Amino acid sequence: MQRSRNLLRAGMHGMRDTHEETPPVELTSEAAALLRRLREAHGPLMFHQSGGCCDGSAPMCYPAGEFHTGAADVLLGELVVEGVGEPVAFWMSRSQYETWSHKPTY
Repeated sequence: MQRSRNLLRAGMHGMRDTHEETPPVELTSEAAALLRRLREAHGPLMFHQSGGCCDGSAPMCYPAGEFHTGAADVLLGELVVEGVGEPVAFWMSRSQYETWSHKPTY
């Protein structure tokens, strides 16, 4: 989970807004480099952050479409990563979003 905190930080830089109340998320240069390597190895990517506990509440990276999202999830935005041909969707479970949407992200 510490790794996730280091890679994703507050701010809207590098993110295309897809929701009026999008919690701020920013890619660090280290995260962008990692996403380029992952994209090269695994194809298009996506993130999902569940409402679980422990490691389950850390953002998880999947090949795009491998994790099925639905009405219980909120699309926070799409990360625009230089060198990656398509945006990387960032989803969060609605329950987690409702908990975190009222708090600043650090």
